[in-house]
Amino acid sequence: MPIWPGEYENALRQRLRLAYEFWRTAGTLPGVLMWLRTAGYQATIREHYLDDPAIWAEFAVYLWPEVAAYVTDRWNDGVGAWDDGTPWDYQLAATELNRIPALLREVKPAHTRVRRVWYIPGPRDAWDDGGAWNDGGTWNPEPIQIL
Repeated sequence: MPIWPGEYENALRQRLRLAYEFWRTAGTLPGVLMWLRTAGYQATIREHYLDDPAIWAEFAVYLWPEVAAYVTDRWNDGVGAWDDGTPWDYQLAATELNRIPALLREVKPAHTRVRRVWYIPGPRDAWDDGGAWNDGGTWNPEPIQIL
């Protein structure tokens, strides 16, 4: 099993502990979700054949990191988060930009193609109240498109 740059020791141990179960389900939707969960992400996968049969082999991934260690505070004010822990303005570190595509290449079915990857730093559904700013933009944190 490859060791990812910047990977926490506990994350590697968890991947090794679940290696048999993972390889048993590799190349399937449950296997991809398990791999991402083990790597420290909550994930949602949208298979695009549901929207358009012509792109039957493509899918999009939405990721929420459980530990936002690779997200830096762009404002450099030493806080970097609202009171609920949601980052207010962030920049994704190069470690994540390289690690996430590598994780997906390792586990996705061979016949499929990743169409988009969205990275949303902060708790999942932290701002899921349907609100928007006056200019129509959504509440932070806004997703970063990786692919």
